Amino acid sequence: MGDATRIAEEQDNRSSGVVMQIELTQAEHGLLVTLLQERQRELLREIARADHHDFRHTLQEREGMLEALLHKLNAGTVTSSAA
Repeated sequence: MGDATRIAEEQDNRSSGVVMQIELTQAEHGLLVTLLQERQRELLREIARADHHDFRHTLQEREGMLEALLHKLNAGTVTSSAA
C-alpha cells in the first residue's frame, strides 16, 4: 500500500467517526487529564492573543475538542483499569 493510499484511508477513518477504545491505569488517566488541561489553558491564551479570525476559529475548534475529551475522561466514558 502506497503512502498516498494509507493517508487517504486514515483521513477517511477520521472523518467517518471511527470510535477508538483505550484502557488506562489510574496513573495514566491522571497524567492524560493533566496534560490535556495544561494544553487547554495554553490554547485559551493563544485564542485571546490571536489576531487572525480564521486562526482564532481553528484554535477555538481545538479547544472545544479538548473540552469534550476532558469531559469524556472525567465522566469515565473511557475505559480505565486500576493501577
